[in-house]
Amino acid sequence: MLLKVLLDWINNNNPLRMIYRYFYRRKFFRKAPIEIINPQEAKEFEIYTVAFNNAKVIEYQIKLCEKNIKDEFLHIIIDNSIDKKASSDIKNVCIKYKKMYIRLPQNTLYSSQHHTLALNYTWINIVQKRMCRYFWFLDHDIFPVKKTSILPILKQQKLYGYLIDKYRRWFMWNAWFLWPWFSFFDKTLSRKFDFGLVKHFLPFYALDSWWANYNLIYKKLNKDAIQFADKELFWVDYNLKKIHLTYDLILDWKPPLKKVYYTYEEIKNWEWIHKWGTYFLWDKNSELYKDYLSTIECFFENLEGGLKKKTK
Repeated sequence: MLLKVLLDWINNNNPLRMIYRYFYRRKFFRKAPIEIINPQEAKEFEIYTVAFNNAKVIEYQIKLCEKNIKDEFLHIIIDNSIDKKASSDIKNVCIKYKKMYIRLPQNTLYSSQHHTLALNYTWINIVQKRMCRYFWFLDHDIFPVKKTSILPILKQQKLYGYLIDKYRRWFMWNAWFLWPWFSFFDKTLSRKFDFGLVKHFLPFYALDSWWANYNLIYKKLNKDAIQFADKELFWVDYNLKKIHLTYDLILDWKPPLKKVYYTYEEIKNWEWIHKWGTYFLWDKNSELYKDYLSTIECFFENLEGGLKKKTK
């Protein structure tokens, strides 16, 4: 395991690659957004959703946020899609619901680094320049399924979200941070947010996106005095039946290919549902993909109330 970590770190951090990433990021941050639709004045509390290749989840998230978030907020969709058709569909959803839409410049990084660069761009070129007091990064496949309010928590402790800690701690040195895709902040907390490209420097290899903020922000805070979001993980089958699994079991568990399994995470006591697997199937001609389309429709149809009843 240690050898694998070291080889992976060397592969991702050789001098030429690090120099390329450094100048690529500097050049990328100087680019203007490709398109801005429905520009709106800043509000005290703003939600930033980074969209990626799926208009359907954006539409359901917009509707459920409007229905269930009690705080006054402005919802801004940051489009980081690589599929032009999906990007056009996301823009049309934003036009339909009169939401602010910002199409980011195309970036050629991959995996988490692609999404991380979008978060950094959003923070540097959008959030910092707007007059909001509180901001929130929300993954595109997380949905509020009950009435909920975040501002009272932020006004007490200046940050809130899902805690990542004690993960591969044998080389983490007790570092901790908020999972960036479900994180809320008072902008006065720091002027130096940095989402940092993944696998950048040890000992932060295991911290994934936003590890750089440990030294900038989290190290200075008393973790024990902070309220974090609750989390529980389930796998769900065709009939929306819960299958309880621990993370250790998931590493060795493979669902049968004859059925389409998808996952969701329960975040914050049934107030939030994180739907996984919304863009992982790329072979659109396969039977698996066609089955997946029908099951994701089933998921959304039951999301606003039926899911809770069926999975108790």
